[in-house]
Amino acid sequence: MRIAVIGAGLIGGGAARHLARAGHEVVLIGPPEPEAKRSHDGVFGSHYDEGRITRKNDPWAFWSRVSRESIARYGEIESDSGISFFSEVGAMMAGPADQPLIARVEAVRAEAGFHADRYEGAALAERFPYFAFPEGTLAVHEPAGAGHVSPRRLARAQRVAAEKAGPHGCPPRRRGSRRPAPACGSPPRRARSRRTGRWWPPAALPTCCCRVRCH
Repeated sequence: MRIAVIGAGLIGGGAARHLARAGHEVVLIGPPEPEAKRSHDGVFGSHYDEGRITRKNDPWAFWSRVSRESIARYGEIESDSGISFFSEVGAMMAGPADQPLIARVEAVRAEAGFHADRYEGAALAERFPYFAFPEGTLAVHEPAGAGHVSPRRLARAQRVAAEKAGPHGCPPRRRGSRRPAPACGSPPRRARSRRTGRWWPPAALPTCCCRVRCH
């Protein structure tokens, strides 16, 4: 099946990777990250940053489960793409021990059965001396399988893994064109709208990562 995925960010890249691994012919379409962000007035992706906390602890069972399943695949995506994006430095959630939030975090963790260390009082102050917690704080710390990711590098890793999943790269020419196609991931020079006749500058045009064809 030939499938076009619109949006080459975290979700689009992941969708393209799964589709390509399933044997489909995938075209992934999305704009490049703008160089001049302050003056950019077009599409702005949610992955244009370098730090996003990733953890298994969560007060909601659903989000804890999908986070655990995502974290479990980080190593595979890094291996398939050759791009590292996960820093396994641990993560901690803390709050008043007598409040519902921490109680829900503890309940979700107990039901799921993953490991986390509990700290409070003097033990908490000794373990994390660079923080100043008020009295009555309970902290739940994940020493492994948690930390932070680079969304920018993760999105790139998904796109690269999607491209590597297929037996072919971009063809040397576009279909119906005598001009050689640009390298995969490079925007075309410009394009003209058939409806309005307007010429679009290169900055407004999408780049692509593909399994078989560039568009």
